[in-house]
Amino acid sequence: MPVELKGKKILKDIDYKRIRESLIESIIEKISKEGTQGYDLRLIIEEILKEDKFKEFIGKLVEQIQKRTEMNEKESKISASYLIQEDIGDEIIKNIKEVEKEEIGNQQEKKVSEKGEKEGLWKKAKKISLGRKYNFFKELLRILKRHFVLKLTIITGIVFLITSSILFHSVYKAVLVGLTLTAFPDERLYIKIANLLGGIGGILIFFTSLSIVLQHFLVVRSRDELLRELARKFLESKSIESKNSPY
Repeated sequence: MPVELKGKKILKDIDYKRIRESLIESIIEKISKEGTQGYDLRLIIEEILKEDKFKEFIGKLVEQIQKRTEMNEKESKISASYLIQEDIGDEIIKNIKEVEKEEIGNQQEKKVSEKGEKEGLWKKAKKISLGRKYNFFKELLRILKRHFVLKLTIITGIVFLITSSILFHSVYKAVLVGLTLTAFPDERLYIKIANLLGGIGGILIFFTSLSIVLQHFLVVRSRDELLRELARKFLESKSIESKNSPY
């Protein structure tokens, strides 16, 4: 994701090198405190550039992009965050590791990205998302593999509901009993058994579903914390480097 010649010239002319390390540290610090899976790196940069200490810099950057390209003010503001992303993206990826690059989906951003490439600001910009994509169904399978009791409970619940629907001669009635825990009034024994099995099946599936949802939130939370921990370690390493630096 290289910055092209015009982009490098713009950054050089506004003395970007002077604030580069401070900008990276501010971005990493924000990730270490607020980073979550799927957080768009460009949007983080955009937020950081609004801070008072970077206002003068971003003002100059947007002004220079407007001056040297055919972009309007709105496009130039988006381009500013893309230009910074393209410069520091590899360093973030190298140290955070938990990131994914993908094609830009937002139409306006895609338009700006393509325009910036034509203008010679960068080459093949992509969306950089923090963390790895969370696939609920894959994670669900992992949860069921790890927790035999959950798997057994949900299978038992399904078997009870199927048996209930056979006794009722109606899937609708079995599901209704399972969801509402309301029995159909009937004195026949097999209907009473159908009501009982449908109710128990519904309860088993409900509590299993609740457990899976809780597991899901625990996994997401642990993934977010891993991301923040990687950012904190990166900050610590940069702090050590600056202390050991002779300059």
